[in-house]
Amino acid sequence: MRNKKLKILKNKGFKFLLNKYLCSINYKYEKVYSVLLSFLLPVLSSAQITITNADLPSSGDQIQFSQAAVTTPVDLTLTGANYLWDFSQLQHTSQDVDTFLSVLSTPLVYAFVFGFNSNQAMRGVDLSAVPQVPISDVYGFYNKSASNYKQTGYGASITGITTPISFNNHDIIYQLPMAFGNVDSSDSDYSIIIPGLATAIGSQHRVNVVDGWGDITTPYGTFSALRIVSTLTGEDSIYLDTLGFGFSAPRQLTREYKWLSTGQDIPVLQINTTELLGIETVTLIKYRDSLRVPTALHEVRVEDMQLSISPNPSNGNEIYLNLVSEKSTELNCAIYALDGRLVHRQALSIQSGSQKIKLGSEDFKLSTGSYVVNVSNSSSSSSMKLVVQD
Repeated sequence: MRNKKLKILKNKGFKFLLNKYLCSINYKYEKVYSVLLSFLLPVLSSAQITITNADLPSSGDQIQFSQAAVTTPVDLTLTGANYLWDFSQLQHTSQDVDTFLSVLSTPLVYAFVFGFNSNQAMRGVDLSAVPQVPISDVYGFYNKSASNYKQTGYGASITGITTPISFNNHDIIYQLPMAFGNVDSSDSDYSIIIPGLATAIGSQHRVNVVDGWGDITTPYGTFSALRIVSTLTGEDSIYLDTLGFGFSAPRQLTREYKWLSTGQDIPVLQINTTELLGIETVTLIKYRDSLRVPTALHEVRVEDMQLSISPNPSNGNEIYLNLVSEKSTELNCAIYALDGRLVHRQALSIQSGSQKIKLGSEDFKLSTGSYVVNVSNSSSSSSMKLVVQD
């Protein structure tokens, strides 16, 4: 009987030790698992993303965006793998909506020309690619597929005539799917004959480089993103029938810096620049946003004023700001060199109506070169280029 009890106690002791041993093993594994998880979670949370056609706009989309002043300090050299971009300091100066349309909802002639190679259109795009020609009511036409997102052409009212401008070779804006390290290029071109007025021919070379991935913060929020830099060069030629001569000119080198995120349709941030003599100047800062209440509901919007600089080119000390304002308001005027240096600042008290204001004092003089004249108030701004010649 005594031996049987000892055997039972030994068995219980063995089971206790065995359970204790197993528990210690489980604890160690749980600890190792927790340590590994603590290392893996940051990696998983900021993992590289891939952009597909599902992350780009479709016809029917209406997307709110804000613009910031082009004079906002930004450093476009900052990028890389697992990078954290902080643009939370951006302040909106104006807001608008990107509206993507069905091709069939555009004028009939566009639907006929672009209906076979495009699946969306966007109204109000820039058409500076056709210089010296009176243009209004502009559309851009695009095609989104699994392999790319491209522009197929323009449509515009030229001298009152609804005119499609189809690209002979399409502008491949994005090759898809898009991932960090991708590099691609495309060539696009157009030609258009406007009877009795002009013949215009243009070409563009686009180079896309996906040079960064990580997280970006804007006033709209924080997103995992890819950064793609597009470098655009080209040439335009035009022959004016009315004058009997033509000319060709290279386009100014342009870059588009875009941060793309999954499910956001348009870039969460886009910064455009131009480059002259190796100096890069910001021309656009645009970011996806929600509707924001203006800080001053009845304040005059600078974009609604008629603004110009005269003479332009200038001799450097006779510089006038010409404007037409519906209301009296207070403005700030700043002149920047192309390297970003502030060379002159002036407060302006504007009266309603038309006026001409001299910039600078009597002994004020700018040296030969190109400048950016920025006119702003607390909620909006507008910039113009000024050229100073001897």
